[in-house]
Amino acid sequence: MGRRYPADIRLSHPDDTGLLHPDAASDRAAASFRAAVAAGARAAAADEALRRIDAEIAVTRRRLRALEKRWLPRLDEALRSLELVLEQAEQEDSMRLRQAAARGVEERRRS
Repeated sequence: MGRRYPADIRLSHPDDTGLLHPDAASDRAAASFRAAVAAGARAAAADEALRRIDAEIAVTRRRLRALEKRWLPRLDEALRSLELVLEQAEQEDSMRLRQAAARGVEERRRS
């Protein structure tokens, strides 16, 4: 089956040359902002992956319940029915063999 989910993120940052007065504080603020955006994007990707895995688990549970509640009982009943048919066929074959053997003994006695 396999379900695809986001494993990692890729971010592209706009060029920071648009600042009017770049200084050390704005550089630190921009770096902090980029780190916060990356952390938020990673958290969103992890949440989406978890949501998809939860959905797959729910589907798998439904399939398992269908197997346990519907298919396995039907297959067990079919197996019991086939075993009964085979047992009856074996008994009939055994009876035929005994009858054939008995006829052979009678024919040998007559001859």
